[in-house]
Amino acid sequence: MPNKPIFFDETGRRRQRLSILGWTGAVLSTLLGIAVLVSIVATRNAQSPDLPIHLKAVTAIEKKLEKKAVDPALVKSAVQLAREARTREKLIQHWKQAEANRHSRPLSAALKPRADRPLTVGFYVNWDEMSFQSLKRALPRLDWVIPSWSYVAGPQMKFRTTMDAKAMRLIRAKRPNLPILPMLQNEMNGEWYGPGLAKLLAAPDRRAELEDSIVAFLAANKLQGVVIDFEEVPEAAHRNLGTFLSELSARFLPHGWIVVQAAPYDDDSWPYADYAGRIDYTMLMAYDQHEDSTSPGSVAGQPWFENTLDKRMRTLAPGRTIVAIGNYAYDWNGGDVDSLSFSEVSIAARDSHADIDFDYDTNNPHFSYIENGKIRHDIWFLDGVTAFNQVHAADVYQPAGYALWRLGSEDPTVWTVLGRRYGKPAPDALKHIPTDEEVDFEGYGEILRVEDDPSPGVRSYTIDKDSGDIVDETYSALPTNYVIRRVGLVPHKVALTFDDGPDPQYTPAILDILKEKKVPAAFFVIGANVEAHPGLVQRELAEGHEVGNHTFTHPNLAETSSEAVRLELNATQRLFEAMTGRSMHLFRPPYLGDAEPASAEEIEPVKVAQKLGYIIVGVHVDPLDWQVPTTDAMMKRIEAAITNPNPEWRGNIIMMHDSGGDRSQTVKILPELIDRMRAKGYTFVPVSELANLSRDQAMPQIEPSFWLSVDRFVFVAISQLGAILYYCFLAAIILGIGRLLFLAGLSFANLKRAKADEADPPDGAHIPVSVII
Repeated sequence: MPNKPIFFDETGRRRQRLSILGWTGAVLSTLLGIAVLVSIVATRNAQSPDLPIHLKAVTAIEKKLEKKAVDPALVKSAVQLAREARTREKLIQHWKQAEANRHSRPLSAALKPRADRPLTVGFYVNWDEMSFQSLKRALPRLDWVIPSWSYVAGPQMKFRTTMDAKAMRLIRAKRPNLPILPMLQNEMNGEWYGPGLAKLLAAPDRRAELEDSIVAFLAANKLQGVVIDFEEVPEAAHRNLGTFLSELSARFLPHGWIVVQAAPYDDDSWPYADYAGRIDYTMLMAYDQHEDSTSPGSVAGQPWFENTLDKRMRTLAPGRTIVAIGNYAYDWNGGDVDSLSFSEVSIAARDSHADIDFDYDTNNPHFSYIENGKIRHDIWFLDGVTAFNQVHAADVYQPAGYALWRLGSEDPTVWTVLGRRYGKPAPDALKHIPTDEEVDFEGYGEILRVEDDPSPGVRSYTIDKDSGDIVDETYSALPTNYVIRRVGLVPHKVALTFDDGPDPQYTPAILDILKEKKVPAAFFVIGANVEAHPGLVQRELAEGHEVGNHTFTHPNLAETSSEAVRLELNATQRLFEAMTGRSMHLFRPPYLGDAEPASAEEIEPVKVAQKLGYIIVGVHVDPLDWQVPTTDAMMKRIEAAITNPNPEWRGNIIMMHDSGGDRSQTVKILPELIDRMRAKGYTFVPVSELANLSRDQAMPQIEPSFWLSVDRFVFVAISQLGAILYYCFLAAIILGIGRLLFLAGLSFANLKRAKADEADPPDGAHIPVSVII
């Protein structure tokens, strides 16, 4: 037998042929890959269809606001007169009197007043997303954070907490040593509950229970103290409140924690000096001169601010006093009073074309306008200029610090005023108002279009040479925010949508129900799932449904670069075009929890998609089917959202899922949901109809082209190759398991035969015999 491999080719021709074949395949596959990559990266002229609802973008108003001419030399406000009346001797006398009441308990370094400048403190609230955005921006400037994370409420005024884990993670990551002092309030259902608080404070056992709860909360979360904000305290309860503050201070002493009391600014019946002797800091809430229970007027007029501060500092030690200043607005309108942020004030002034007037008696800005010819709005607000005037006046006493109420509602220029040395003049930075991330939503519905980007504001001001106060300000350009147009809220019409598919188990079941009920729907598909199950997408189209883009791999676009967002969208669109011969214009971003992206991180990916020709579809009706709740729970959420009396939050686009997990509850609720909505008079329509588009506009037919042919060939080849590999791996697994079972069977049979041979030896075999002697 020749000593030669069986398949040996002496001529070498086979090797040459295989080499040529291999190189040809490699070159062709490389060219096709490059072609597909170019197809995905290249932006085709994907122009979104003209929408009847696409209104002209809102632009910044930059017209000069008219002001009456005033000679600054003649402007002598009550503020200046009050300051001129002060003498250094009187101030020293006030400070000495206050020092007699000073609490001498030692404080940790992070909680002590600073020697070089006043402390900068910020109030944080859970209920406003802009408060979190402001916290992110202001965090490097803050010395303390006061979050609204605890309260006493209910019939028994039990201690409750609402800690925001997201804010806590941010603070711990960026400023791990920043003191956090949660605020404890007696607010219940939006109202201050004085009688219940009085009963709580009068019972020693209940006080002790509350103190135990506070100590446990601070210890568990490694916090540095608490801010007691008890308001509308009955006069008879002050003695017990003082006892509570003393007991809490004693409980805190071994831990090095502090007790801060938020005190009313203008209440002569409040025992300021008595409380100050029991705690570490008194925080004077220097705002709400006029508020929701009064007629329109200044939120914190400068004469009121200074005269009241003079009274308070007669008994309080500056080194243990923090002055809390406001930066927000009140809008008195038709019998109601709404609290507004500075950003909302800018939007209201811009949209109403109102002139902002700086009131010379109070040094507070304000304006008025008539809404729809019926409702008069009187808006008074506090801004960076009012913050400077207040700090400039209070700096005479050198208080321990200034606190801002609140993060998320402020004029961004306020941060150019806080955290500076005492007595600093007005900064030039007040003239340039940066933008924030608040969004101006126009209209109602869940179909979105970004119509304007933020732009900064500009103002000028006049400074009195003698006092250093700002005595006039003029807004020459109002800061603008993102403007997002919302449409699609059509009465008695709802649209069904399904995200994350297609899925071989749940998508067919959903399609069967929709076909039986004759209901159209929109499927927002993931490219990777389309590649794996192209037949299901083709079935969705064949049965009259719409298909939208939901990216290729379902990333969080708020954490994805613009280039990656574009690739995600293009890859899914090219795949869809190759498989169906249609393009797509509907897009729902993954992880968009509602129809209102609230930050630049969420809006910028939407803008990228919009430039690629997409119409953004949000959602206000979310039954949370991905959590697999009961069908009753899902139905309640759907009906509550669809019938919400507030059009800002009412929805008619129902979001569910046909892939990504257990979707059995989605399949289960679907027939009941359709029948119940129809019984209530609702009609199911495609999403495109809510945008006043046709199906062909939402998914236009595309002309055959070289690119389409390349895409179709490659994507089909990849899909088929994936299927072949899947079945090959499956066959390999089956063969491997079969081989294992076969060998195990042989081993078992051999073992059985060996045992049988041992028990029954063949004839003639020698059997040894043992002989016993």
